[in-house]
Amino acid sequence: GCALSNSADAIFGPTIPVTGSVDITLPIVNDPILAGAQLHAQVAEIDAAFGSLWTSNGVSLTVGVR
Repeated sequence: GCALSNSADAIFGPTIPVTGSVDITLPIVNDPILAGAQLHAQVAEIDAAFGSLWTSNGVSLTVGVR
């Protein structure tokens, strides 16, 4: 696992992975006012069977406009 890089301001899920990976879709409207907005994301996995918590690396995104 990795260190927690983001706060839990928005939580999506729970999602149960079937293939070992999880896809999360976050629709963002095509509005010029959002240009340059930053999003930060990270995934945490709670494994109840082993009593463990795993986290992914954090990622930062910047919204652009077409």
